[in-house]
Amino acid sequence: MTHLTDDQRLRQRFLELREDAERSGHVPDFATMLARAKADAAAPSPLTVVEGSRPRAARVWRRRRILRVGAWATAALAAAVSGLMLVDHRPSGDAEFEQLVAAYETDMWQSPTAGLLDVPGIELTRSVPSIGGPALGLDPATRPDASTTRQRDDL
Repeated sequence: MTHLTDDQRLRQRFLELREDAERSGHVPDFATMLARAKADAAAPSPLTVVEGSRPRAARVWRRRRILRVGAWATAALAAAVSGLMLVDHRPSGDAEFEQLVAAYETDMWQSPTAGLLDVPGIELTRSVPSIGGPALGLDPATRPDASTTRQRDDL
């Protein structure tokens, strides 16, 4: 018993198919096909040019001109629309940040319990005291002179 490889079995099967096709007559001879192609090439073409009248030719040229202008207009319109679609209409990163900060400042959200933190004297904790300024709202420029103070003491 002979052991055929897959390639050998495949080759044998194709040879059998080719022999079957040749016996059935469905495969033409190469020389016959070449002769027919040469005869077809030498035969005159069945297509002919028919001359039309002048008015019809003018209508055809007008129609072609209209189609050509329409094609160019359509292409220009498509280019303009695609150009508009490619333009970035969004604000830059800096402008967007500025808008967010402005929105945060104007629409600052407060929690419902934020009012509980508003107690009398809270403004003292939010301000920085000044050092070297007049104490208790007394301005040194408005202090009474020492001479007037002595006169009052004498009385």
